[in-house]
Amino acid sequence: MTSTTPSFGDRLEWLMRVAGVSARELATLAGVSHGYAAAAVRQGNAPRLEILLAIARLFGADPLWLGAGQNSAPEPGAVQEAVSAARQAHADSVGPPPGEAANDGEPA
Repeated sequence: MTSTTPSFGDRLEWLMRVAGVSARELATLAGVSHGYAAAAVRQGNAPRLEILLAIARLFGADPLWLGAGQNSAPEPGAVQEAVSAARQAHADSVGPPPGEAANDGEPA
Protein backbone atom coordinates (compact mmCIF):
# COMPACT_ATOMS: atom_id res chain seq x y z
CA MET A 1 0.00 0.00 0.00
CA THR A 2 1.39 3.43 -0.88
CA SER A 3 1.50 6.29 1.58
CA THR A 4 -0.73 9.30 1.05
CA THR A 5 1.15 11.44 3.57
CA PRO A 6 2.34 14.61 1.86
CA SER A 7 6.11 14.90 1.49
CA PHE A 8 8.34 17.56 3.00
CA GLY A 9 8.26 19.28 -0.40
CA ASP A 10 4.46 19.27 -0.44
CA ARG A 11 4.32 20.77 3.06
CA LEU A 12 6.94 23.40 2.22
CA GLU A 13 5.14 24.30 -1.00
CA TRP A 14 1.87 24.71 0.92
CA LEU A 15 3.51 27.00 3.49
CA MET A 16 5.09 29.11 0.77
CA ARG A 17 1.80 29.39 -1.12
CA VAL A 18 -0.15 30.36 2.03
CA ALA A 19 2.41 33.03 2.93
CA GLY A 20 3.17 34.22 -0.61
CA VAL A 21 6.87 33.44 -0.24
CA SER A 22 9.17 32.74 -3.20
CA ALA A 23 12.24 30.50 -2.99
CA ARG A 24 14.43 33.61 -3.00
CA GLU A 25 12.52 35.18 -0.11
CA LEU A 26 12.53 31.84 1.74
CA ALA A 27 16.32 31.87 1.51
CA THR A 28 16.60 35.46 2.73
CA LEU A 29 14.18 35.14 5.63
CA ALA A 30 15.34 31.68 6.77
CA GLY A 31 19.00 32.60 6.41
CA VAL A 32 19.96 29.92 3.91
CA SER A 33 21.50 30.15 0.45
CA HIS A 34 19.16 30.70 -2.48
CA GLY A 35 20.49 27.57 -4.17
CA TYR A 36 19.74 25.48 -1.09
CA ALA A 37 16.22 26.91 -0.76
CA ALA A 38 15.51 26.38 -4.46
CA ALA A 39 16.75 22.79 -4.26
CA ALA A 40 14.60 22.10 -1.19
CA VAL A 41 11.55 23.40 -3.04
CA ARG A 42 12.39 21.67 -6.33
CA GLN A 43 13.52 18.31 -4.96
CA GLY A 44 11.29 18.21 -1.90
CA ASN A 45 13.91 16.51 0.28
CA ALA A 46 13.96 17.36 3.98
CA PRO A 47 17.04 19.48 4.75
CA ARG A 48 19.56 19.22 7.58
CA LEU A 49 18.11 19.75 11.03
CA GLU A 50 19.31 23.33 11.54
CA ILE A 51 17.83 24.40 8.20
CA LEU A 52 14.58 22.54 8.88
CA LEU A 53 14.34 24.38 12.21
CA ALA A 54 15.00 27.76 10.55
CA ILE A 55 12.32 27.14 7.91
CA ALA A 56 9.82 25.89 10.50
CA ARG A 57 10.52 28.96 12.67
CA LEU A 58 9.99 31.29 9.68
CA PHE A 59 6.54 29.85 9.03
CA GLY A 60 5.58 29.29 12.67
CA ALA A 61 5.28 25.58 11.92
CA ASP A 62 5.96 22.57 14.13
CA PRO A 63 9.31 21.11 12.92
CA LEU A 64 7.91 17.58 13.32
CA TRP A 65 5.03 18.45 11.02
CA LEU A 66 7.28 20.11 8.45
CA GLY A 67 9.97 17.44 8.48
CA ALA A 68 7.97 14.25 9.00
CA GLY A 69 4.28 15.06 8.68
CA GLN A 70 3.67 14.39 12.38
CA ASN A 71 1.44 16.59 14.55
CA SER A 72 -0.78 19.28 13.04
CA ALA A 73 -0.25 21.76 10.27
CA PRO A 74 -0.27 25.40 11.33
CA GLU A 75 -3.33 27.51 10.64
CA PRO A 76 -2.95 29.66 7.50
CA GLY A 77 -3.43 32.87 9.49
CA ALA A 78 -0.65 31.89 11.88
CA VAL A 79 1.67 31.18 8.93
CA GLN A 80 0.91 34.58 7.43
CA GLU A 81 1.51 36.32 10.78
CA ALA A 82 4.82 34.53 11.34
CA VAL A 83 6.10 35.45 7.88
CA SER A 84 4.89 39.04 8.23
CA ALA A 85 6.85 39.33 11.49
CA ALA A 86 9.93 37.82 9.82
CA ARG A 87 9.64 40.27 6.91
CA GLN A 88 9.42 43.20 9.33
CA ALA A 89 12.38 41.94 11.38
CA HIS A 90 14.42 41.56 8.19
CA ALA A 91 13.46 45.05 6.99
CA ASP A 92 14.42 46.48 10.38
CA SER A 93 17.78 44.72 10.28
CA VAL A 94 18.78 46.02 6.86
CA GLY A 95 17.53 49.57 7.40
CA PRO A 96 15.96 51.95 4.90
CA PRO A 97 16.92 52.07 1.23
CA PRO A 98 19.70 54.52 0.31
CA GLY A 99 18.43 58.08 0.19
CA GLU A 100 15.61 57.55 2.70
CA ALA A 101 15.69 58.79 6.26
CA ALA A 102 15.56 56.03 8.86
CA ASN A 103 12.76 57.69 10.84
CA ASP A 104 10.08 58.70 8.33
CA GLY A 105 10.70 57.00 5.00
CA GLU A 106 10.85 60.37 3.22
CA PRO A 107 13.77 61.08 0.86
CA ALA A 108 16.73 62.67 2.62
